[in-house]
Amino acid sequence: MALYFAYGSNMLEPRLRARCPSARLIGAASCAGHDIAFDKIGLDGSGKATLMGWAGGTVRGGLYQLDARDIEALDLFEGVGLGYDRIELEVTQGPRVHLAFTYQAGPRFRQPGLPVFDWYLDLVLAGARQLALPDAWIARLAAIEAEPDPLPDRDRRAEALALLSAIPAAWRRG
Repeated sequence: MALYFAYGSNMLEPRLRARCPSARLIGAASCAGHDIAFDKIGLDGSGKATLMGWAGGTVRGGLYQLDARDIEALDLFEGVGLGYDRIELEVTQGPRVHLAFTYQAGPRFRQPGLPVFDWYLDLVLAGARQLALPDAWIARLAAIEAEPDPLPDRDRRAEALALLSAIPAAWRRG
């Protein structure tokens, strides 16, 4: 068993469980010394969430417990070595500090100014709402400019929309 800190679209429990059936939500958590950016180059050319070091920053997300077999599966989904690197960091949950793994884009796989697709941001926001993250964090995420996917038949978009249609309305944007 390992602890995983999700801060992007994997915050949404149904999305993570579709990829990692053993995923068990521990609860909301935070990671000091980092900020979030949406400049990881996705396979579709859009911006995906990544961490960047920032002494004054704190990233909010979800802490999950995963079986070892699901870590390998998640590595494949996240493209370890082809975009994201798996890293370990300290995350705080209330008064407790945990060592968890997460994913961070390497410098070669980051590009400022990439478009963020609306369906991707909707997954991120739904996860933040499910976790009841602070209102200021949710507002910050909601302020990110998103645009429609230029390929409406994209498989990832269809998967995201199906997932979003099955979650409580309170977690959805708009």
